[in-house]
Amino acid sequence: MNYHTAEYNIEAVTEHVEKQFGGFASLPNAELQGRHLTLKFGEYETLMHNGLVELQANINRGKAHSMFLEAAAIAPEEYLPCLMAFSCFPESKDSAMLLYDACERNPNAISAFIGLGENLANKGEFVASLELFQKAISIFPDYDIPYRRLATVFNKLGYTNEAKSFERMAASRVGIVH
Repeated sequence: MNYHTAEYNIEAVTEHVEKQFGGFASLPNAELQGRHLTLKFGEYETLMHNGLVELQANINRGKAHSMFLEAAAIAPEEYLPCLMAFSCFPESKDSAMLLYDACERNPNAISAFIGLGENLANKGEFVASLELFQKAISIFPDYDIPYRRLATVFNKLGYTNEAKSFERMAASRVGIVH
């Protein structure tokens, strides 16, 4: 064993860790205490956490919705607050706008595209929903759910052969993702 090489690697690793530690220490919600670093919740994280507690405990969906909307305003690059706000009142008239916003914020958020597709399909906007499910497939072709949603829409439209084809495609993907 070459001890010189091992020593060099330890020094390189130590330097790398110290650089990362310094980077974390410079975060806005970081608190350095001697050799220890604590990352505290910022306003965004607090709003998301409290909104999730309100929503999951079914305490106050309106309050949770407001918290998620506030978190979305604080962090316009994040799509999760939009999805969570939607989940508070999925049947509301304006709920689709939250899903559109989530899709814009993260064009690879497969759950946002599937959710928006389902929302529009439930409103009878089948062509738009088909496009959204296709987009979800383009993001992650091995996920079975968008294929199943396409099959459902094609069944509603009376295209049973296409529906069966998408059901077969979905069945061939079960177990790949899970």
